[in-house]
This record gives sequence, C-alpha cells and structure tokens, in this order.
Amino acid sequence: MTEKVPVKEEGVASSSKENKEEKEHVAIWVIIAVIATVLGSGIPSGYCLGVINTPQEIIRAWVKATVLAHSDHVLTQSEELYLWAVIVSTFVVGAVMGCPLGGFLAHKAGRLMPMYLSEVAPAALRGVMAVLLPSAMCLGLLLSQILGLEYIMGTRECWPYLVGGFGVPVLVALLLQPLLPISPAYCFIVLEDEGRGRKALHRLRGGPSKSTEAEELALRSLMIKNQFKEDGLGLACMVKNEKYRLPMLIVMIFNMGQQFSGINAVFYYSTLIFRSAGLSIEESQGASIGAAAVNWIVSIIAIPLIRYTRRRVLLIYSAALCVIAQGILMTSLALIPTISFASYVSIVALLSFVLVYNLGIGPVPFMIATELFSVGPRSVGISIGSTSNWLSNLIVGLTFPLVQDLIGEYSFICFMVSNSLLWIFTYKFLPETLGKEDLTTSRSPSSLENSSIDAPTEV
Repeated sequence: MTEKVPVKEEGVASSSKENKEEKEHVAIWVIIAVIATVLGSGIPSGYCLGVINTPQEIIRAWVKATVLAHSDHVLTQSEELYLWAVIVSTFVVGAVMGCPLGGFLAHKAGRLMPMYLSEVAPAALRGVMAVLLPSAMCLGLLLSQILGLEYIMGTRECWPYLVGGFGVPVLVALLLQPLLPISPAYCFIVLEDEGRGRKALHRLRGGPSKSTEAEELALRSLMIKNQFKEDGLGLACMVKNEKYRLPMLIVMIFNMGQQFSGINAVFYYSTLIFRSAGLSIEESQGASIGAAAVNWIVSIIAIPLIRYTRRRVLLIYSAALCVIAQGILMTSLALIPTISFASYVSIVALLSFVLVYNLGIGPVPFMIATELFSVGPRSVGISIGSTSNWLSNLIVGLTFPLVQDLIGEYSFICFMVSNSLLWIFTYKFLPETLGKEDLTTSRSPSSLENSSIDAPTEV
C-alpha cells in the first residue's frame, strides 16, 4: 500500500504540471484576443465619450467663434447649450446607426465584442470576459480626461489632436487582427465547418483534452441540430417565438436603464456640473478625473464580483444605492449657495454614485445577453442590447443639458425615477443566470433542445 503512494503522487504532480502548461498556453491566445478587442473597441469607445469633457471651455469658445465667423451670428446661451449637446452626442449617432447591423455582421463576417470574447474564453471565464468591455471603456474615459488637461493636450493648439487620439489604439488592434483566433462556436454553428472549429478550439485550449473533447461534442451537437437556422436569426422570427420575448425585453430594459441611470450625464457634463456648483475650472477638472478614476478602479473590482456573485443581487443593490447617492448629490448641489461645505459633499456623492453604479448597473447589461441567449440567437440579442444602449445614450446626451438648464440639480430626479423602475423590473422579471451551464459546454442534445431560462428567484 505504501509503495503505491509515491506513484500516485507522481501521477498527480505530472497531471498538475500538464494542466498548468495547458492553462498557460490557453492564456496566451486568450490574452491576445483580449488585448486586440479592448484596444480596438472598448478603449476607443470610452475615449470618445469623455474626450471633450475636460477641455470643453476651450472647445466651446472655439465653437462660438467659428459660428460668429461663418454666419455673423452670436449664439445665445440656450443656442450654445443645445449646439454643445449635439456636438457631445455626435459620436453616439454613429453607434446608433451601426448597432442594428451588429447581428447581421456577427453572422456574416464574424463575431463582435463582447460576443467574441465570451465565445473564445474558457467556460468558467465567459461571463467575466463579457464585462471587460465596460472596464476598457472606463479606462478610455479616464485616459481622455487626463490627456485633456491644459498642461497636456487641452490647449487651443492641441485639442484637435486630442479628439483624434482614439485612432492610436485602433491602429494597434488592426496590427494584432491577423493573430486573433476565430471563435470555435462561430465555426461550428454558423459556418458549419467542423474542421476549422476543432482547429480553433485546440488552439485556444492548448491542444486536445477531456474538457476540449466535451466542448467539441457539444458544439458538434448544435451543428447537427442546425440550431442557428432552426431558431431563426432574424428579429421578426425571435419576436414571434415566445421563449425569446422575455430575454429580449430584459436585454433592452437593462441597457436602456444603464444609460438612464445618469452615468453618462455625469461624465458628459461633470465639469459643467461642478462649475455650476461654484468650483473653479481646475477643481472641476480634478473632480471629473477623480470620478473617472473611481469609475475605472471599481470596474476592475467588479470583474471577480461578476464571476462569483448573483446578477440579481448586484443589480438590485446597485440600483437602490444609486438612488440614494443621487438623492444626496441633488440635495448637496441645491445647498451649495447656503452651506459652504456642500460642494465637497456633492463631490463625495458623485464619486459614491460612480462606485455603486459599477457594482451592478454598469457591468451586468453588457454580459447578460450572453447568458440569456444560446449561441444561435445570441448575435441578435446582443445587437438589440447595443442598439438600446446607444440610442438611450443619445437621448440623454441631447436632453440632459436642456433639462438641467431648466430645473438645475433637480434634473437628477429623472435618473432616480429610472433607477427605481429598474430595481422593480429586476426584482420581478430577471432570472438568475449565474452558474447556468453554457450551451457550448458538454450537454446532451436533448438538454440543448429543451433549454430555457429560469423564473426569477428571491435575492
């Protein structure tokens, strides 16, 4: 009996060593995919959202001077405010126009982020991979605000180059593009190319193994059943199918609720908000960068939270705490003229709002579609979510400055109401998706056929 122990330990050590080497090999290709997609999508998106916030005083002065020079017209305060809202939202218009094509392109040309990352990652990390997008957007937002400082690139001479700075990470991503492994799920389910899919899967997982064989078996089962065509790729077909209506509604509501939570209003106009609160330009810019830094740090902290914490818990507590933080922010902004320290309370409240937003409302909408939809209709589900997200972003960008000009700090009541409604919707309708077995892992054909979402569970 004792003679077998060394042999057993040697076997375990050998197996552990092989698993370690396999994980390291897998990590290399997954990391390359993460770097390329983050540089090409996440960081540029966040950069464009925040790039004109810090140097907005200079840019607005240039806009007024340009209008005067070309039309001999002096902009009124309301005209300037609305024109500024249009300028801020210009980037979002392009996103709104492009998102409806996402489902079609994901089917014909290949996967888009975050769908791509969720499909190339190991099963245990798929939910985490989907929330790397908001984390990268937060980083891009922070970088744009730092570079927009007056002593860096926020000057009359440099701000045009600052606005075009998003092209640098995009160029790096394009150079990495040939190295990216294709999604095995896309090969099996969409292209129905088993050989190419197997090759991609072995490349991502470090070669053949038991887990790889199980994943390949599940993908082959989906291909044989032709689930992609059977489920119907088009939006009209999914709307007619009862089992997809609630997941589509959930994805739409969560993405709309994310934007109507008030987060982008805060970052679009954080400098303007703090200026209105009586802070100097330098103090306002510092507070805005502090908010962006908190935004990014908490988005990183949220990555392990997403892996181990129930989605319902994250969303319910995040929405409730956002309402409280916005209530304190609104009250402190209203009291600034009468209470000297109220401006500092407003800064703390804004940073607190950013923190609790990133614990649930921020990351979950970006990845919920990958957990609610199977491989076939997933591209349409993500396209619906993205379109809802950017369209809501556009509405907030165009209307918030006008509402704020009309009712001041009480404009945050709109966001408090939205977060309250999101809390109610989450509690009543969101099924818990944490721990649900992915449809591309080892499952029998019968379980694939009968898969559906669960009813909401108690928090």
